[in-house]
Amino acid sequence: MPQENAPSSTSPPIPASQATAPPAPEIRIHTASTLLARPSLANRIIALINKGYLDTSAYPSSTDASQRFRDGAHLHSALGDNGLVAVAYHVSSQSEIESKTPYDEESGEPVACACASQWTGDLGGENSGKEDGGYEIKAVTSAPAHRKAGLVNACLGALIEELVGREKRRRIEEEHVGGGVRGRGSLKVWVHAVEEYNGPYWRRKGWSDVRAYELPAGHMISPNSVTGFRLLVLLKEVEVGEWREGEVGR
Repeated sequence: MPQENAPSSTSPPIPASQATAPPAPEIRIHTASTLLARPSLANRIIALINKGYLDTSAYPSSTDASQRFRDGAHLHSALGDNGLVAVAYHVSSQSEIESKTPYDEESGEPVACACASQWTGDLGGENSGKEDGGYEIKAVTSAPAHRKAGLVNACLGALIEELVGREKRRRIEEEHVGGGVRGRGSLKVWVHAVEEYNGPYWRRKGWSDVRAYELPAGHMISPNSVTGFRLLVLLKEVEVGEWREGEVGR
């Protein structure tokens, strides 16, 4: 006699709305100094960046894009002590999530990232614009299998949010805002781009042209390039908003 309520081999499939969805990628922000001290973590992120640049070179006809960064020391040199890296991690299953602590930076597979460093001036422009201040976004990429999933946007959003929070704290410390007096301002966020490759991409995201350089094949920025290219310097001013001393960290 069959057991009461036993599952039938012809039971209807579980509706998609009730099925367990795969875990959403987790965005984490690392400092450049942390990655320098954690070479295994740095190497995993560098492998992602190098693979992304190999697949879609940032500079036309370059043959050295797969080595965007050689190692953790090279990454740290490019970003500086105050540099940040926002990384999207793919966690394969709920069991993997539950087996890791929230602070385990080694869990998950890096699948997208965006980096930021303090602005030091234009590439190939003899540091033109160095006085403008702010931060530069660089090394933005995603794994080929995880493109068109909004992960780069998520990394950029988390990175800019962290930069805005950092800028608020800096201004409060420097200006001693308090006693009911509010401060307000914006943060300059810069990008170098190649017109033929990703100029339209950054404009769609709200960046505007500031300067441009017509560079020849073999220029020092891309020594192995075989064609000339137009290097763009783009800017987006992000509102820091209003703040007072008691609001720092919000």
